[in-house]
Amino acid sequence: MPNLPDRPELAVSDSMQKHFGFPPRLAVVLGSGLGGAVDCLSEVEGELAYPDLGLPSVGVKGHGGRLVVGRLGGIRAAFFCGRSHAYEYAGASLEPIVRGVRAAAAWGVPNLLLTASTGGLRVDLAAGTLVRLTDFLDLSCTSPLVGPHIAERGPRFVDMTEPYCAKLGARLDAAAAKVGGPWTTGVYAFSRGPAYETPTRVRALGMLGGDVVGMSTVPETLAARQMGMTVAGISVVSNPGAGLVSGALNHAEVLEEAGPAAERLGAILQTAWSDAAPVSR
Repeated sequence: MPNLPDRPELAVSDSMQKHFGFPPRLAVVLGSGLGGAVDCLSEVEGELAYPDLGLPSVGVKGHGGRLVVGRLGGIRAAFFCGRSHAYEYAGASLEPIVRGVRAAAAWGVPNLLLTASTGGLRVDLAAGTLVRLTDFLDLSCTSPLVGPHIAERGPRFVDMTEPYCAKLGARLDAAAAKVGGPWTTGVYAFSRGPAYETPTRVRALGMLGGDVVGMSTVPETLAARQMGMTVAGISVVSNPGAGLVSGALNHAEVLEEAGPAAERLGAILQTAWSDAAPVSR
């Protein structure tokens, strides 16, 4: 296969096609503590562990590390249960953490929904609030698009006027209104991590326009948009940012808060595509 050393996602997409056939209409990445949302799938066709697909093993608690394909309302969907993060890799390359979404794009999946557990940058964002993303703020000085340009992945200079699709966002807004519960829109601020933000950084990110902060989502957004995918994002506020309330932050509490939100997230996704045209093949 040409360019395979430079495009490891091609071997992964070939494996996806071999095991699951024609590409689903939607890929969903489930973030920390949100793996339970996969239960919204019906008629599950099968699942594969990431290493069996050629994806990196997931080393962070709260991430399952498997791909599940099934039916979501009237469409087929592929759920990536868990992800790798930029902080797991030394150096500048983010290729391993975007390999999954690149593989989905190469497989032919047109739409991507990214989810994550995040810290709130505003005092009015209570834990458990779902935030539909409208934009992102990236001060990480790193990107999966750096390095030699591979034209087959898309343009060198990627337009980011609308990183998150307003049409997909409206579908999610309508579904969230039917399901109920705290829901709003906002801007995702990307922090490479793995340390949580200091109180000063939380204040600064809020002043710059951020509403939630997390350690994922943005690299995948960039890689997916380059390859022509339509992207939407939903973040769960699992904790207030440092300094907004008293007390220290820890990963266990993030997972504890994200868990109950997973069921509501699954209900919203199921509702959002309940009126979609039935699968025809």
